[in-house]
Amino acid sequence: MRVLFFRSAFKYFLNQGSTLSAENSQTLLATFFVLTSIAKTSLEAATYLAFIALLASSVMLIVRYAVARKCLVFYFPWISVSKYVLASAVMVMVLLVIPHPARLSMAVAFTLLGAVIYLTVLIFIDKEAKSLVKSILQEFMRIMKISKPQINVS
Repeated sequence: MRVLFFRSAFKYFLNQGSTLSAENSQTLLATFFVLTSIAKTSLEAATYLAFIALLASSVMLIVRYAVARKCLVFYFPWISVSKYVLASAVMVMVLLVIPHPARLSMAVAFTLLGAVIYLTVLIFIDKEAKSLVKSILQEFMRIMKISKPQINVS
Protein backbone atom coordinates (compact mmCIF):
# COMPACT_ATOMS: atom_id res chain seq x y z
CA MET A 1 0.00 0.00 0.00
CA ARG A 2 2.77 2.42 0.94
CA VAL A 3 4.73 1.66 -2.21
CA LEU A 4 1.71 2.43 -4.39
CA PHE A 5 1.05 5.68 -2.55
CA PHE A 6 4.71 6.67 -2.73
CA ARG A 7 4.74 5.94 -6.45
CA SER A 8 1.65 8.13 -6.98
CA ALA A 9 3.15 10.88 -4.79
CA PHE A 10 6.36 10.76 -6.81
CA LYS A 11 4.34 11.01 -10.03
CA TYR A 12 2.44 13.99 -8.56
CA PHE A 13 5.68 15.85 -7.89
CA LEU A 14 7.10 15.02 -11.31
CA ASN A 15 3.93 16.06 -13.13
CA GLN A 16 4.02 19.54 -11.58
CA GLY A 17 6.53 20.60 -14.21
CA SER A 18 8.68 19.22 -16.96
CA THR A 19 11.66 19.13 -14.59
CA LEU A 20 11.96 18.52 -10.89
CA SER A 21 11.67 22.04 -9.47
CA ALA A 22 13.40 23.26 -6.32
CA GLU A 23 10.13 23.10 -4.41
CA ASN A 24 9.43 19.53 -5.46
CA SER A 25 13.00 18.38 -4.85
CA GLN A 26 12.81 19.76 -1.30
CA THR A 27 9.65 17.86 -0.57
CA LEU A 28 10.69 14.59 -2.19
CA LEU A 29 13.05 13.54 0.60
CA ALA A 30 10.59 14.54 3.33
CA THR A 31 7.80 12.70 1.55
CA PHE A 32 9.91 9.56 1.22
CA PHE A 33 10.77 9.66 4.93
CA VAL A 34 7.17 10.22 6.01
CA LEU A 35 5.72 7.56 3.73
CA THR A 36 8.26 4.91 4.67
CA SER A 37 8.54 5.44 8.41
CA ILE A 38 5.78 7.60 9.90
CA ALA A 39 2.51 7.11 7.99
CA LYS A 40 0.62 3.94 8.93
CA THR A 41 -2.43 4.33 6.69
CA SER A 42 -2.99 5.85 3.29
CA LEU A 43 -5.12 8.61 4.89
CA GLU A 44 -2.23 9.58 7.16
CA ALA A 45 0.11 9.47 4.18
CA ALA A 46 -2.17 11.75 2.14
CA THR A 47 -2.45 14.17 5.07
CA TYR A 48 1.30 14.27 5.55
CA LEU A 49 1.84 14.72 1.82
CA ALA A 50 -0.57 17.65 1.75
CA PHE A 51 1.13 19.24 4.77
CA ILE A 52 4.60 18.80 3.27
CA ALA A 53 3.46 20.29 -0.04
CA LEU A 54 1.83 23.23 1.78
CA LEU A 55 4.94 23.87 3.83
CA ALA A 56 7.24 23.73 0.80
CA SER A 57 4.93 25.98 -1.22
CA SER A 58 4.81 28.50 1.62
CA VAL A 59 8.59 28.59 1.95
CA MET A 60 9.04 29.00 -1.80
CA LEU A 61 6.41 31.76 -1.85
CA ILE A 62 8.34 33.67 0.80
CA VAL A 63 11.59 33.22 -1.12
CA ARG A 64 10.01 34.30 -4.41
CA TYR A 65 8.44 37.32 -2.69
CA ALA A 66 11.81 38.35 -1.24
CA VAL A 67 13.49 38.05 -4.65
CA ALA A 68 10.67 39.96 -6.35
CA ARG A 69 10.87 42.77 -3.77
CA LYS A 70 14.53 43.27 -4.68
CA CYS A 71 13.79 43.41 -8.40
CA LEU A 72 10.46 45.23 -8.56
CA VAL A 73 8.63 47.93 -6.68
CA PHE A 74 5.19 46.74 -5.73
CA TYR A 75 2.90 46.66 -2.75
CA PHE A 76 1.11 43.60 -1.48
CA PRO A 77 -2.56 44.26 -0.57
CA TRP A 78 -2.32 43.04 3.03
CA ILE A 79 -5.53 44.81 4.09
CA SER A 80 -7.58 43.14 1.35
CA VAL A 81 -6.06 39.75 2.09
CA SER A 82 -6.84 40.14 5.79
CA LYS A 83 -10.47 40.90 4.89
CA TYR A 84 -10.66 37.73 2.80
CA VAL A 85 -9.09 35.71 5.61
CA LEU A 86 -11.63 37.14 8.06
CA ALA A 87 -14.53 36.25 5.76
CA SER A 88 -13.11 32.75 5.34
CA ALA A 89 -12.71 32.33 9.10
CA VAL A 90 -16.35 33.30 9.71
CA MET A 91 -17.46 30.84 7.03
CA VAL A 92 -15.33 28.05 8.51
CA MET A 93 -16.64 28.67 12.04
CA VAL A 94 -20.22 28.38 10.84
CA LEU A 95 -19.56 25.29 8.72
CA LEU A 96 -17.67 23.54 11.53
CA VAL A 97 -20.72 23.77 13.79
CA ILE A 98 -22.92 22.03 11.21
CA PRO A 99 -22.64 18.21 11.27
CA HIS A 100 -20.85 16.68 8.30
CA PRO A 101 -23.28 15.67 5.56
CA ALA A 102 -23.68 12.05 4.54
CA ARG A 103 -25.47 12.75 1.27
CA LEU A 104 -24.07 14.52 -1.76
CA SER A 105 -27.05 16.85 -2.04
CA MET A 106 -26.49 18.07 1.52
CA ALA A 107 -22.78 18.56 0.82
CA VAL A 108 -23.66 20.73 -2.18
CA ALA A 109 -26.18 22.65 -0.06
CA PHE A 110 -23.56 23.26 2.65
CA THR A 111 -21.07 24.38 0.01
CA LEU A 112 -23.58 26.91 -1.28
CA LEU A 113 -24.30 27.99 2.30
CA GLY A 114 -20.58 28.54 2.84
CA ALA A 115 -20.38 30.62 -0.34
CA VAL A 116 -23.35 32.75 0.76
CA ILE A 117 -21.81 33.31 4.20
CA TYR A 118 -18.43 34.22 2.68
CA LEU A 119 -19.92 36.68 0.20
CA THR A 120 -22.21 38.21 2.80
CA VAL A 121 -19.36 38.87 5.21
CA LEU A 122 -17.19 40.15 2.38
CA ILE A 123 -19.91 42.54 1.19
CA PHE A 124 -20.15 44.03 4.68
CA ILE A 125 -16.41 44.54 5.17
CA ASP A 126 -15.03 45.23 1.67
CA LYS A 127 -15.98 48.15 -0.58
CA GLU A 128 -14.66 46.45 -3.71
CA ALA A 129 -16.77 43.35 -3.10
CA LYS A 130 -19.82 45.51 -2.52
CA SER A 131 -19.31 47.43 -5.77
CA LEU A 132 -18.64 44.18 -7.65
CA VAL A 133 -21.92 42.64 -6.46
CA LYS A 134 -23.75 45.85 -7.32
CA SER A 135 -22.25 45.82 -10.84
CA ILE A 136 -23.16 42.15 -11.32
CA LEU A 137 -26.75 42.80 -10.26
CA GLN A 138 -27.02 45.81 -12.56
CA GLU A 139 -25.65 43.81 -15.49
CA PHE A 140 -28.02 40.94 -14.72
CA MET A 141 -30.99 43.32 -14.67
CA ARG A 142 -29.84 44.90 -17.92
CA ILE A 143 -29.51 41.52 -19.61
CA MET A 144 -32.89 40.37 -18.37
CA LYS A 145 -34.34 43.80 -19.20
CA ILE A 146 -35.73 44.20 -15.73
CA SER A 147 -36.33 47.83 -15.05
CA LYS A 148 -37.14 49.56 -11.82
CA PRO A 149 -40.85 49.76 -11.12
CA GLN A 150 -42.38 53.01 -12.29
CA ILE A 151 -44.50 54.82 -9.78
CA ASN A 152 -47.07 57.17 -11.29
CA VAL A 153 -47.65 60.14 -9.09
CA SER A 154 -50.59 62.21 -10.27
